[in-house]
Amino acid sequence: MNERRECIRSEVTRLAQLAGDPETLDPASMEYLSAETWNLLDAFGKRIILTQAITTQALFECVSPQGAER
Repeated sequence: MNERRECIRSEVTRLAQLAGDPETLDPASMEYLSAETWNLLDAFGKRIILTQAITTQALFECVSPQGAER
């Protein structure tokens, strides 16, 4: 359990650094929302969506058989 928790923490950190600031993020790189929807969000909304996307991606990565080996 601790290994997965540490995997998730490190993966969230890595993905957040790759994503950068939500205000400067290219909307085309958001696979979860259209550019139109992304651009309608305020800074807080962008941070919430990006946080959720990063956390979800980290969870899937760390519970997959390949990710759990990290």
